Amino acid sequence: LQNSTESAKEYLARALPILTENLKRLRSGDPQSGLATIGESTDGLTWILDYLGNAALALPASEATLAADITENAKNLTQAVHLMVDAMKSQDYALLGDVTEFELLESLSRTQVLIDRILNKTH
Repeated sequence: LQNSTESAKEYLARALPILTENLKRLRSGDPQSGLATIGESTDGLTWILDYLGNAALALPASEATLAADITENAKNLTQAVHLMVDAMKSQDYALLGDVTEFELLESLSRTQVLIDRILNKTH
């Protein structure tokens, strides 16, 4: 759990600024440049979702509250990814920007907090 949590923390430290920059591109009227990297981020987001599921299962029973928080965040993140895919398919760039800003980035920020909580429990 320790190694994958460190990897997830490093991934998010790199991914959040890139996603934030892509959001700016989407909002500035240049959706194509923002779309490229958002589309490429799906592999990393899938890995984060897998990590969250595994992390929730790997925690001891004494950390049930943390595991429940992780599971809830994973559900929110999954929903955001599905909404993003739908927005990209329909070329609804306003919706894609909204989902990125208000769903995806918020869920990933919560993931960072949860990762810190996991690291505090596993040290």
